[in-house]
Amino acid sequence: MRHLNTSLWCGLVAGLCLLSASPALAAAPALSLDRAALDTAMQPAGPRAQLPFSGIVLVAQQGKLLWNYSSKTIPLTAQRQFIIGSQSKQITAALILQAVDQQRLLLQDPLVKFLPEQRERFGDAITIKHLLEHSSGLGQGGTAPTGTPGSTFAYSNAGYDLLGQVLERLYGEPFAAQAARLFRSCEMTHSFAPSADQLTSTAPLLVAGLTERAGKLVAAPLDVAFSNNPSGRLVSSAGDLIRWQQCLHQQPLLKSASYQQMTSPQLLRPHRWGALGYGFGLQISKTAGLTEYSHSGYVDGYISTTLYYPQFAIGLVLLEPLSLDAADINRAFYFHDQIRQALRAQLLTAGAVQQ
Repeated sequence: MRHLNTSLWCGLVAGLCLLSASPALAAAPALSLDRAALDTAMQPAGPRAQLPFSGIVLVAQQGKLLWNYSSKTIPLTAQRQFIIGSQSKQITAALILQAVDQQRLLLQDPLVKFLPEQRERFGDAITIKHLLEHSSGLGQGGTAPTGTPGSTFAYSNAGYDLLGQVLERLYGEPFAAQAARLFRSCEMTHSFAPSADQLTSTAPLLVAGLTERAGKLVAAPLDVAFSNNPSGRLVSSAGDLIRWQQCLHQQPLLKSASYQQMTSPQLLRPHRWGALGYGFGLQISKTAGLTEYSHSGYVDGYISTTLYYPQFAIGLVLLEPLSLDAADINRAFYFHDQIRQALRAQLLTAGAVQQ
């Protein structure tokens, strides 16, 4: 295990600690976490008794580092880069909602308004909103929709990749350029969308990922189709994703109406944590008085979890360069689930005390 010094953290993510002085964030109660209890949650046990945690975890409140944990064998710092899997969907959703804020599109616009060549394949009923909330009926394969769009949650990477195509058609520039502009606005200096000019494999601080194949760990493929960037192939760091949470949830990145729609349950998603609301690129849980915005990511070689608790302005980012067999999802996400439970327990106790 390795903990980052707080002053080092501020240096690694330039300016992040200064955000704690913002008047807009003053309402969030200062919190002192039980670091030992969080450390315990990351110890090898259960299905991961023989396979210790290999990534990095950061917890921050209003820009102040509260706790961190890193692999004992390969200590990682806040700026090391990972493929972030479906955390990418938050970025894509925010770009779409910025287009809404600029009155370039409406959530009710049909997909074929922007991609008319897809009419024969998908018909006229799928809207931008359906793609954002995973109700298009496309499923993972992106084939012709099943059922009535808008009626049922069916997770679809293909739907978010279509949103990337919509953005490219709308602005007349590559998705990678649009993502880069957003990253600059949020001061995310270690994040990018892979392109011919900047391959994933050339990222200078990339952590090599391993994936499980027939019970063995092998090197994960890195340079895959750029068309998958909007759904799951963006590259970022733990420090940048903490900054992303602040940019999205604590700063006026989106207009109020767009932010409210992004963070409001549109449909229910069956999940190992129980039924979760799903907004636009975010899962939403409101249990025992605690609001949680979350998402996980899973691609070959990399898994991730992000959590954000608006009542405390606390965010957690966990990045792990290891994708175990998805047939046993509880094993693959064991440490992610353990640290979530440990953090939630402390926040629920803190919330009860404040009441």
